[in-house]
Formats: sequence, structure tokens, C-alpha cells
Amino acid sequence: MLAMEWLDYELNMGIAEYARNAGWIIDDVATHTGQPPTFWKGDGIIALLRHRDSELTQFVRSTKVPVVDLVAELSDVALPRVLADNVAIGRTAAEHLISCGLHHLAFLNMWDSHVEQ
Repeated sequence: MLAMEWLDYELNMGIAEYARNAGWIIDDVATHTGQPPTFWKGDGIIALLRHRDSELTQFVRSTKVPVVDLVAELSDVALPRVLADNVAIGRTAAEHLISCGLHHLAFLNMWDSHVEQ
């Protein structure tokens, strides 16, 4: 199951492609409704969790199947995580821009990490 509290199109497409190649069947209804499924019998959950008190987060935390969270928004919630290496991403981007002759660079973070709402 995909249990995503917000839709990240590119991430969703990457997961869908991997699932297709692996022969998985993915239920992503919870991503679109924000509600945990009533009758679900799956093998695991790939999650993007941001709101500690949401029904979806509570469902994911209470399930007995393996879960992997793809963000660290709820850092105090004990779940295995796969996270982007933002330092490596920034370094690679800076090296590329410098190689293009640009030397005055800035970074803009579009949202606060580890913020509870």
C-alpha cells in the first residue's frame, strides 16, 4: 500500500514503475482519500507521513506489516526510513552549476522539515 499524506507525483511514478517491474499490486486509495482502508490485507506499506494525529498515521503505526517511511517529518515515530541524501544532492547541484560558469548560488527550502501540524 502507498500511504502518502501528500502526493509527490515523481515519487509516486517511481514507486509505480518499480512495482510494475516487480509484479507488485499497489493499493494507493489511502493516498487519494487520506483515510485508512477499511478492509486491507496487504504485505507492506510505503509511507509519506507528516501529521502525527492523522487517521492514516495511526493506521500505519498500528499495522502489523512492514512499513517504510520516505520522509523524516515524524522523527520521533519509530519507523524504518529511506531518505534522500540532501548533502549529496546539494553538492552535485552546486558542482553542476559551477561547471556551467555560475558562481553565486542560493538554496531555497520550500517547507520546514520536522514540523508538526
